[in-house]
Amino acid sequence: MRLCGNGLWLAIFGCALAACACSGTGDPFPGSADDDAVMGETGAWGDGLAPPATVFYVRPPSGTYGAGDGSSWENAFSGLPEQRVRGARYYFAAGDYFDESLGRIENYVFDDPEDGEAFIWLTKATAGDHGDDAGFEESFAAGPAALGPLSFLTGRYVVDGRGDAAGYGFEITHRDCEIRETEFVASPIFFPWDSETEYLLIRNADIADCGTHDDPTVQSQDAVYSVAGPSHVIIESCYLHDAWRNLVFLQDSFDILLEGNRFARAGLHHEANTLAFRNTRNVVVRQNHMIDSVNCFVSLQGVRNVTISANVLARSLEDWDNWSAIFSQYPALNVLISGNTFVDLAGLNTGIRFTAETENLDVVNNLWARNRTNQIMLNGDHRSNAFWDNWRVDGDAPVSLDGAIEEEGVQLMTGDPFNDVDAGDFRLAAATDPGEAIDAPFVDIDFSGDVRGTDGVIDRGAYEFASE
Repeated sequence: MRLCGNGLWLAIFGCALAACACSGTGDPFPGSADDDAVMGETGAWGDGLAPPATVFYVRPPSGTYGAGDGSSWENAFSGLPEQRVRGARYYFAAGDYFDESLGRIENYVFDDPEDGEAFIWLTKATAGDHGDDAGFEESFAAGPAALGPLSFLTGRYVVDGRGDAAGYGFEITHRDCEIRETEFVASPIFFPWDSETEYLLIRNADIADCGTHDDPTVQSQDAVYSVAGPSHVIIESCYLHDAWRNLVFLQDSFDILLEGNRFARAGLHHEANTLAFRNTRNVVVRQNHMIDSVNCFVSLQGVRNVTISANVLARSLEDWDNWSAIFSQYPALNVLISGNTFVDLAGLNTGIRFTAETENLDVVNNLWARNRTNQIMLNGDHRSNAFWDNWRVDGDAPVSLDGAIEEEGVQLMTGDPFNDVDAGDFRLAAATDPGEAIDAPFVDIDFSGDVRGTDGVIDRGAYEFASE
C-alpha cells in the first residue's frame, strides 16, 4: 500500500508528535479565522525589500585574501564568517564553499541574533552587480557558488543566486551522500528542532539532495526539510531536484510562497512527494513546473488556506506512476486548485483526492491531457475543468476517461490543445471554452505571468492563450 506524506506510518500509528492536524480547541483544522483574513498577503513581505548599504565580499575558503576582513574583493573573507552583520550584504565569488575545517555536516549554520527587521543578504556576484569594481575578476562571476548544507535557526535572510543565462548562481547540496544513506541529517536546506526561523527568501538556487531516479537503494531524505516549522518563507525561481523522499517538506508553518520554480524527481521512497505540507497554513504554490513524482505531487496533511494555481504537473520518466496527483488524508479547509495543467501522468489516480473532513475545496479551470491512469478522481466542488486524450489502459482495451467526469461547465476537447507538449511547450494552441472567473487572490496570472482573461476568455489550464 502506498500513501502520500507519511500516510502509511500515520495510518498505522495515528497522530504523532507534530503530525496531528488538530488545533486543541476541538476544531479539526489548524490555525484560526485570523489566518483566513490575511491569506491575500501571503509572501507580500518579500516585495520591494531594500538591499542593505553595508557590503562585504566573500571568496572560497581554500585561499587567504589580503587582510581577510571582507572589506573588498582583494581583502575578501575566506569563506562566510561565523559571525555575520545584520543589515549587510555578502557578495560571493564563484567557487566551492564547503569548508571541511568547520568539522560539521551543516557547513553554514545561520543562527545570527536578530536585530529588529534587519536582514542578512547572501548574494552571488555577477558581471553587472558585484559591489565595488576594485579587485573584481571576471572569474568571480563565471559559474556558481557551491554551498550547503545550510541550517537555519534564526530568520530574516535573503539567499539570492542572481541566476542568469549561464544557470543558477547558488548550488546548495548535501555534499556527503555516503553519510546520507544511513543518517537522516542536514538536508540541503534544513530547519532543526530548535529553529525559530521567520522571513527567509531563497531565489535563483539549484537545490539538490542525494536521490537518484533509477536506484531506490540510494537514500537521503528531503531537499528542504523542517523539524520546527519556519514561517514567512519564499522560494522562487529555483531548481529543486533529486531527493529520496520529498523535495519540500514543511510542517507547522505559516505564510509559504513557492513561485516560479522547477521541481524534478521527488524520490523513490514510499512517502515521496514533490511538495508535502503538514499542519501548515496560508500556502501559495503558483507558476511552478513539477515533473516526475513517483507518488504524489502535492500532499496536504492538515492544512488551511492553500492555493495551487498556474502550475504544470508532468511526467517524463517511464514507470513513475502517481498514487494521486494531489492528496490529503487529514482535515483541510479553504483549498483552491485552479488553472493547472496535468499532462502525461500515469498511475492509480491523476486527480484530486481528499479523504478526510474537508471544507471549501474548489477544483476549477484545470486541464487534464494525455494521461494514462486508472482514474481522474475529483473531490470537492469541481467545475469548469477540461479533458483531452485521457485513457484507462490497464484492461483488455483502453477506456476513455474524458467523459467520466460529471460537473458543471465541463469541456471535452476534440483536438490537441497544446502548441507542442513533446517539445516542452505547454502553451495553448487555441483558446479553451471560457472558464470561470475566480474572485480570489493568486489566480489572476498564468504560468508565464500574463493576466488571466486578457483576450476576454479565462482559459483552462496553466496558460492563457494570449501568452507569448
